[in-house]
Amino acid sequence: MATDGKKPGWAFWATVALLVALVVYPLSIGPVFWILVWAGAPQPALTAVGYFYFPLGFVIQQSPSMKAAYIWYIEVGLPR
Repeated sequence: MATDGKKPGWAFWATVALLVALVVYPLSIGPVFWILVWAGAPQPALTAVGYFYFPLGFVIQQSPSMKAAYIWYIEVGLPR
């Protein structure tokens, strides 16, 4: 396979950033809360993380099935 040595341009990196934002951001909410709860983080830390995920929370609130799925996902890694 021959390559012309051309480096990826801004369109490629914009696409990568968009994919990361659409996949990693929504899926990261679970592990972030799991780590904070297991570490015994104080309430202000949980509140700060809540602000970071506010846009996701707003979208989740618009769909009951999505809300139920996210509640299940977040509770999976929490202590019983």
